[in-house]
Amino acid sequence: MNWYFNVLKKYAVFTGRATRREFWMFHLFQLIIAVVLGIVDGILGTGGSGSPVGVLVALYWFATLLPSLAVLVRRLHDTNRSGWWVLFGLIPLVGFIVLLASAIEDSDPSDNRYGPNPKLMAMGFAPGAPAPQQAQPYGYPPPPPPQPYGYQTPPATPSTGPPPAESTPPAPRFCSSCGAQLSAGARFCPSCGRSV
Repeated sequence: MNWYFNVLKKYAVFTGRATRREFWMFHLFQLIIAVVLGIVDGILGTGGSGSPVGVLVALYWFATLLPSLAVLVRRLHDTNRSGWWVLFGLIPLVGFIVLLASAIEDSDPSDNRYGPNPKLMAMGFAPGAPAPQQAQPYGYPPPPPPQPYGYQTPPATPSTGPPPAESTPPAPRFCSSCGAQLSAGARFCPSCGRSV
């Protein structure tokens, strides 16, 4: 609920940036309040005869029109877009899709021309500070990869025998007829051509 009141406190503030959470939480609570007011309109009989929107809902939407536009402009600023992009909303369907995609997009990770990143400010980082990197625990190996269900890693068994002997290179071989040195695994002498 604080997100809703924070937007109302900035009733007509079109400068700065607004995070995705601030934008979507405001609109979620706005929708919930409109549904409750619609139920009250139905109970009181103040709903229009041919209109699905009652008097209370219409007054509420009119009262929150300016903060809705302001939070949308700040949300566009957060994605490093100009606030004039709200004019895309005048284009049927296409404009709605463009604004929806902009509202879903994550924040610009660094400071931009509209101000510092509000996510970093909320975490206590100073404006202009570089975005924090994902920290790795010092001195600990990375965790093992997840194993498929039912698979058990066999336990490591220590070797009980003597350590393996170091292998020595094979002794050189020579041709019996001409005396030339033969390469390992040779079947014929490269000098005289006889089989060995």
